[in-house]
Amino acid sequence: MVADLINPGRIRRAVIYGLIMLAAHMAQGLILSHVTIAGVRPMFLPAVAVAIGVFEGGAWGGMFGLLSGLMLDAAFAETTVLFTVLFTIIGYGSGMMAFFFINKKFFSYLCVSFAALLITAAAQAVRPVVFLDASASDAAFVAVMQALLSLPCAAVVYFPVKSLAGKKPE
Repeated sequence: MVADLINPGRIRRAVIYGLIMLAAHMAQGLILSHVTIAGVRPMFLPAVAVAIGVFEGGAWGGMFGLLSGLMLDAAFAETTVLFTVLFTIIGYGSGMMAFFFINKKFFSYLCVSFAALLITAAAQAVRPVVFLDASASDAAFVAVMQALLSLPCAAVVYFPVKSLAGKKPE
């Protein structure tokens, strides 16, 4: 009875998406955290939630956004729930946008990923601007630069998620 409710194909895909998410977190923490261009470090993790949301739907994107945000909030001492809430909304929202408004092509994915990267960078800039008296124009420059520098890494995430989403579970 319980065995009939379990879909091995979906479990397999969830495990592979989890491994993609883990690899993205490792690449972010081990490689991209040491890359600085014009004083800005790229962060492409919202694009993973966008990719899963676009190809699998809002529920999958929200779930993996939640897990990715939890992992990132645990890694940063400065944030408590920022990335958890933000990535969940980004993953779910991108899935809903793909269902109703956009197609699943590369350019559409890059546009949604760029928007998600900008939203994430802007959310990161709120604390310095509001509480630490940082310049809003400098924070906006850093947010745009972070989103632009993260876009090539976001482009790489598209292809494995697209190829995995093309394989429907049994």
